[in-house]
Amino acid sequence: MRITVFAILSAAVLLTASAQFVSFPEFKCGTNKITTAIAYRTAKATCPTQLEEINECCRDHDECYDDQFGRKFCDSTFCGCLQNTMTSYDEKCDPTLKNMCMAVKLFGEAAYKRATVRRKRAAGNKSADLDRTYG
Repeated sequence: MRITVFAILSAAVLLTASAQFVSFPEFKCGTNKITTAIAYRTAKATCPTQLEEINECCRDHDECYDDQFGRKFCDSTFCGCLQNTMTSYDEKCDPTLKNMCMAVKLFGEAAYKRATVRRKRAAGNKSADLDRTYG
């Protein structure tokens, strides 16, 4: 009995510690300080054990946009990633994940366009560097 209680308490401590592992400055969800703060507070309050995985989904989504793999593909992959963070249904977390998914589908166009501009600029800079080197 003691071992079981100890194991349960240890697991609870580890789960709580993992929820605190992602700090606000490290959190990658959102497109600006305000949306990032809202996403962080909401995810931390409703999905504390998935916070690190949610952050990884957001990081991968940003990279997908930067790599220009197509907005629909990136958004769909992001939504799937979020759903995969839950091992079982969680009535507090599920609505948060669904809202995060809906947010990128509704409001992701501007972020995708900014990523397109950044990529074109980066390609232009590489081309200019090559011209200077070999021109």
